[in-house]
Amino acid sequence: MITGLFLFQNDLRLHDNSALQLAAQEVDVLLCVYCMPQRKQEHQPYSFAELGLHRQQFLLQSLSCLNNQLSRYHQYLIVLPNTLLNTFPEIITRYNVTMFYRSQHCGYYENQIWQQLKQQYPYLSFTTKATHTIFENSELPFDVSDLPATFSKFRKQVDDKPVKPSIPKVNWLPPPPANLVQPASMPFPSTELTNEFTGGETAALQPLQVYFSTTHPSQYKLTRNALDGWDKSTKFSP
Repeated sequence: MITGLFLFQNDLRLHDNSALQLAAQEVDVLLCVYCMPQRKQEHQPYSFAELGLHRQQFLLQSLSCLNNQLSRYHQYLIVLPNTLLNTFPEIITRYNVTMFYRSQHCGYYENQIWQQLKQQYPYLSFTTKATHTIFENSELPFDVSDLPATFSKFRKQVDDKPVKPSIPKVNWLPPPPANLVQPASMPFPSTELTNEFTGGETAALQPLQVYFSTTHPSQYKLTRNALDGWDKSTKFSP
């Protein structure tokens, strides 16, 4: 029986997640894990908090939504309060994990930790798939090191490239280990903070569908630099 671990990072969703689909296809048992970033209580002068209160709220909403989505497939999101480096040995031993999956990440520290794990455990399988880009690196007409400095130059070079459609939401996931030690509780978002945006896959899909059901996309080039007006830009960044 093959046990795998999927490390959620910047892909807290079941839709269009080819990395998660690959894991579901290749393993018999699956652990779904997220490592909570550490929020420093004290900050040096002239520095910013690594995880502000509103961003933390957005993240907790996203994790709560993901956990609800996973529960429909009898899965659980294991939210670790520490980095995977500190909890990795125990997880490997307890659940006999041999295959690890994640989406490609552009973060320096996230990649550094992933590379350290690969070096420390060369006998295990580590798989990374791109889930955040329109094109794979191999599909680009230039090397990534020669990436154009502006979007317009980039667009002109890839305009004729076919865009693959997004893949549907996963419809099945392997079960968690029978001896899974479930976390005491999920970290719940605060109800005291208010924000214009709500975190999570469900909240993200709603404005996406609404936006493309209007005429806003055809006017985007004219309105994208406007400073006022909620409908002048997509609000897709959050």
